[in-house]
Amino acid sequence: MNVEQQLYALRFHGMERQWKSMKETRQIGKLALEEDLALLLQAESDSRFELRFERL
Repeated sequence: MNVEQQLYALRFHGMERQWKSMKETRQIGKLALEEDLALLLQAESDSRFELRFERL
């Protein structure tokens, strides 16, 4: 299972989209691990926040 499949299986859809974007723009590995992780977590947080408003 690759990273995208694992993120999808865990229902981390925001992280999955951000990972794909980082991969396409070749950002992975340019930042420190902590910075990469922070971007992924922020993307997931934003995605979940947006879904809450869509449901209202």
